[in-house]
Amino acid sequence: MVVQDRFRHYQRDQREVFDQMIAEDWEVYFNPLGLCLKKFEVDRLLAWTHPTAILNIGCGYGFQDAEMAKRSFVQQVDAIDYSSASVAKANEMFSGPKIHREVADFLTAEPTPKYDCVVSFQVIEHLEDPETFLRRCAEWCKPGGIVAAYTVNFMRPYNRIQIKYGKPPIVEDPMHKMEFTREQLRELGIKAGLLPQRIFAYLSAPYRRPYGLRIWLGYWFPSQGERLGAFYQKPG
Repeated sequence: MVVQDRFRHYQRDQREVFDQMIAEDWEVYFNPLGLCLKKFEVDRLLAWTHPTAILNIGCGYGFQDAEMAKRSFVQQVDAIDYSSASVAKANEMFSGPKIHREVADFLTAEPTPKYDCVVSFQVIEHLEDPETFLRRCAEWCKPGGIVAAYTVNFMRPYNRIQIKYGKPPIVEDPMHKMEFTREQLRELGIKAGLLPQRIFAYLSAPYRRPYGLRIWLGYWFPSQGERLGAFYQKPG
């Protein structure tokens, strides 16, 4: 039994879920497709913008922190997660001189607006108030900086088929409060006082291997996209 089988209903505070997952379900995180996805997400972000100081919200086991820190133009990667077990694992597996992590609840922590980029990977869909989350991200970001959020695509092919035949859409994970369409992400950013710059799809489900091709097919053919990336700019 994986940890998710024990938590079949949405919980507002999910730190117990992630504490247990990082300890017991390491293969859920550390698998070939997952690593390819995380590299792709970092590559797309840093191909589009070149920040020197980055804040990663909900860093999980820290793989993305290490990938971002590899870039020569990145001088600082700070990361926050409210799962103490996740932060401990991240520091064990992916530490480095540019990387600093803290156990903290982002929504209650005191913002320090010193970052060129504030990014979250698969976080916003877990939250009850995503607009407030994006507003908080903006508070940590310098004027003119980038707020980026990666999340699940609600209108992925499987759900479009469900809806077409009058069936209810499927939520990917019971810990997801809401899954988003591209238009919803655009409108959410505007409501949060941010300027939408780019929203794109990636990851195509039907193609299992090679993993890189599967990811890029969802990028080249957005109608097949399982995931979404949204980049916003904080007004200067």
